[in-house]
Amino acid sequence: MRVWLSIILLMMAIEGAMAGPLEEANAAYIRGDFVSAAHMYAELSEQGDPAAQVKLGLMYDEGRGELLPV
Repeated sequence: MRVWLSIILLMMAIEGAMAGPLEEANAAYIRGDFVSAAHMYAELSEQGDPAAQVKLGLMYDEGRGELLPV
């Protein structure tokens, strides 16, 4: 039983450490770095990520989606 619990906890820790590009864009948005978030969402949107497309659209709607040079 302890072995299984250890394996499950290890898998959860690894999964949390492997944040993907969408999670990074979300983190930038949350901390108020809207320029970086918009750039990340735009790049993901061009790759066809529907969640990023929605987020970028919401940023545009809120007036926070201006893509300034990074």
